[in-house]
Amino acid sequence: AAPPLPRSQAGLLLSLVVAGFAQGLTTPLVYELAAELLYPVKEGMSAGILVLLLNASCALLIVGNDLLPPDAMNEIMTATAAACFIAVGLGVREEYRRPVDAVAKRASRSVPAQVAARDARHEAVAAGEEAGGETLSGGAPVPSGLTHDTLSVAPSS
Repeated sequence: AAPPLPRSQAGLLLSLVVAGFAQGLTTPLVYELAAELLYPVKEGMSAGILVLLLNASCALLIVGNDLLPPDAMNEIMTATAAACFIAVGLGVREEYRRPVDAVAKRASRSVPAQVAARDARHEAVAAGEEAGGETLSGGAPVPSGLTHDTLSVAPSS
């Protein structure tokens, strides 16, 4: 039987480009899936487990490359890819188990949320100064209902 691609430098280059492109597309998805499957374990731990498994399998392939006939490596890689597709397709059921609070907490630490909070503080300070109200030593307006007796207040200028 003829090989699916002609054995040439161009065929090897094409195979490497397609494999690299596919790996680049799927790697973030695999890391996210591992984080979801191993929750409540931290994402860094699930990534570490994936890297450990990757390195162990690569070590086995490097050792096996010297011990097995050259054509056996193609069969091993094909069988490994098929086993992964079957395991993920049939055996993995992703279930979103992270609490809503964790998502909200992560969103509040995002740069846009921090910028919006900073802008709101600046607007509150500006509103207090425009109204001629009293301000705290940091420049924030004094909340309504509080008096000189309860706060150290600097008069606005």
